[in-house]
Amino acid sequence: MDVRNLSAGGVYLVGTPAEYPDLRPGTDFGIVIFGSEDGIGDDPDFNVVCRATIIRIDEGSPGKRPPGFGATVAPVDEDNRTRLTNLLLRADNYRVGDPRR
Repeated sequence: MDVRNLSAGGVYLVGTPAEYPDLRPGTDFGIVIFGSEDGIGDDPDFNVVCRATIIRIDEGSPGKRPPGFGATVAPVDEDNRTRLTNLLLRADNYRVGDPRR
């Protein structure tokens, strides 16, 4: 699934209930969040293993955001919590089309 938004405590997963009928509020599941940068490939520092819980289903808003699912995320251990923090810090400094990248 595509991720629309990610924070230290939550994620917005793009999709619809028709595509993912098992994702309902209260559903707990494992998730691996990963990111990439040009030239880095599958760097394990970008893989974050978490537990997630669906908290809401969002119908989306045309032109603003696609339909999706809001979920809480909790890294499974301290190493993954550090990876998530580092991923968020890197993402905060990255801008699409940034000539410095």
